[in-house]
Amino acid sequence: MLAYFLLVPRTLWCQEDQLRRALVFPKTGNGMSGYLTGIRIGEEDDTLMFFSGSQSRKILVGDLSRIIVLSPNRSGSGFLHGAILGAYLSTLLIGQGRDQPIAYLSQSASGGTGLLLTALLGVSVGGGVGALFKSGAAGEDIFNFWGSEIERRSARKKFYELMSVEAWTSSLHFSVQGGHVYSQASKKFDEAFGGANFSGSGEISEFNWLRKVQLTYSLQPDFEVGAAVQWGSEPAVASYQYGTISPTASTWGNASRSLNVVGYYGVCKYQPLYGSLPKQIQLVVGAGVGIADIDYSRIENTTTYNYSPPYNSTQDLIQDNVNDMTPSALVFGEFNFFLKESLSLGLTADYIYFPPKEIDAKLSANLPEETISGNACIGFVIGLHF
Repeated sequence: MLAYFLLVPRTLWCQEDQLRRALVFPKTGNGMSGYLTGIRIGEEDDTLMFFSGSQSRKILVGDLSRIIVLSPNRSGSGFLHGAILGAYLSTLLIGQGRDQPIAYLSQSASGGTGLLLTALLGVSVGGGVGALFKSGAAGEDIFNFWGSEIERRSARKKFYELMSVEAWTSSLHFSVQGGHVYSQASKKFDEAFGGANFSGSGEISEFNWLRKVQLTYSLQPDFEVGAAVQWGSEPAVASYQYGTISPTASTWGNASRSLNVVGYYGVCKYQPLYGSLPKQIQLVVGAGVGIADIDYSRIENTTTYNYSPPYNSTQDLIQDNVNDMTPSALVFGEFNFFLKESLSLGLTADYIYFPPKEIDAKLSANLPEETISGNACIGFVIGLHF
């Protein structure tokens, strides 16, 4: 790598929207403030192209004692980062539905006034905390061109890496995803038990605020690899029914269904239009393979009460369970917009799949046949880039 940067004749140009402010200190004369525009490598001595004031200058790197580069991605306050993350976390913590898989929001928290008030609380708290973090010495990259030959060559190598196109691209990417989950099997349960005493879609939304957490690393500017944890769970639903058999007997029954799925995947992401889109826009396709931990439960419990001698009760319990670790795969796409180099918001769609699990119908209990094989989601993604 060192030989490549120091020996191969070429010019590293800074794109117009990537110019960085810098302080340049020649070995003789006064320091100058301006913008780096490029560096030409492979002549008698490498030449720094520098715009200062209203003039474009060329300075031999060998005539420099120091360069201080100000990093824009670390400058300014963190209000925007804090506000967005605060809105997300406040909704995740406050809006969680009772007795539900992770991050399914209650109806009151998933729309209207409830969502607005919760988000505003997060914006206020998160934005306030983020505003406390401002740039300082950490926003500077300092390159000293004095000392031993090894130290000077090391400083040049690091500076040339900073000036290369790849250096302007974040290499570590963390994202969280949420969205509306399109379940495959719960609709049959709704049809079988839905009614006045049915609890599920009337109280719990199908919006999961934490569908996926993902961490990837850029092997190339347009290709990333990493790992993801994805929740393929569906809202838990239940039905409660009371009936009268005779003047001296009645029944009380309840039926419930729950599906918790946690998948662990190795993932890769590719940008098919990298270089063709504006820097602030990113189109991504991705896939992953791994394993899914499935925990499925379906229960119908009916109790009959006899109010005449011998005053007894009988219980009829029917239960189906699936507890399995199985191979799984996922595919996804993202359309991201970068608010800053280190922060992006986007739209995403995904589908997770695992080998179908068949649950037989129980006609006597009105329990329908179900097939579990994954589900789809359309929603949002928040990305942090380092």
